[in-house]
Amino acid sequence: MTSNLRDFPEATLLEHGVRAEHPDAFLLGRVEVDENAVVAALRRLRLSLHNPAMTPHELLTLMENRRLGASANALRCATPPTDCKSLHPLFRNPAEIPLIVN
Repeated sequence: MTSNLRDFPEATLLEHGVRAEHPDAFLLGRVEVDENAVVAALRRLRLSLHNPAMTPHELLTLMENRRLGASANALRCATPPTDCKSLHPLFRNPAEIPLIVN
């Protein structure tokens, strides 16, 4: 996994039986396989951060700034429309999820 795909030619890597993958593509692939596991792992990561602590929005913004935009967008909502602004429910703390009364 590398953000520097330019220095890892596919033909050369295939000679060794390996391939290079951008971190965003890798993470997005994991989201597609098991979204809940990725969300749970990122939630644990976020809750372990203390200096500085981060809100879910701040963590997703950091991911976007670190060239993980597709993954951040997929994690932003359960069914990611292109203009989604809400957070995936599993990414929030239970206290951050509004109580819905029918």
